Amino acid sequence: GKGKPADDDEEKESNHDEKEKGAWKGLDLTVEAALQVAHAISTHEARPEVDYYVAADDIPGEDAGAGYVDEAMFASACFYKYFSIDWEQLVKNLKGNETLAAHTVGAFIRGAALANPTGKQNSFAAHNPPDGILVEVKDTPISYANAFARPVVQGERDLIAQSIAQLAQYVHDIDTGYGKPQERFWFSPALRYRLTVTEDKTEHEIAEKNVKSLDDLIPAVVAALGHDWEAVQQVVCNT
Repeated sequence: GKGKPADDDEEKESNHDEKEKGAWKGLDLTVEAALQVAHAISTHEARPEVDYYVAADDIPGEDAGAGYVDEAMFASACFYKYFSIDWEQLVKNLKGNETLAAHTVGAFIRGAALANPTGKQNSFAAHNPPDGILVEVKDTPISYANAFARPVVQGERDLIAQSIAQLAQYVHDIDTGYGKPQERFWFSPALRYRLTVTEDKTEHEIAEKNVKSLDDLIPAVVAALGHDWEAVQQVVCNT
């Protein structure tokens, strides 16, 4: 049969590569990300469950029925999520615009708290805002995931309360061993859950600043970065 010469395909591929290079010409290809994101982990043993579902025939008739039958595995859990923002790298990526960087941090906190994955939401409706957010300003990032190396077990406290209690104890231990951050903020809706430890029969707050609402948390964090939240919201991009 007739075929195209091999060198013809190679030439087209070469032209495609040149166009790709041209699209990136003059752009900085060495930008380092300022955000690190860890996979969410359950704070307790999460037992998988089965969602049995069918896809029905849309057109009625004698042969109408289930067009598809399947099972999907899922788990219900209390999750620990961890993010780390490199402030200096973020400012560098935004060409030295600290005001825009502060706006970015505040917007990220709001997004991290309110955004939910969209996949399978029609089947699971997983619209659960976080019951606690811990924000720290420090020189070296530290994940507190090891607080759940021993999975939470429900007892007198519910799973969320016990998860926060284990988190608090672990944060306290890390503070003792490695020192405290420059700033620490704890948010829980209406301070429903406190981030505390008990020493000598006395309960101590882990965070110096405890707030009841997300609208209080964001301005407080941005202020710790040396900026005013209302002011930085006026800056949306570099010029």
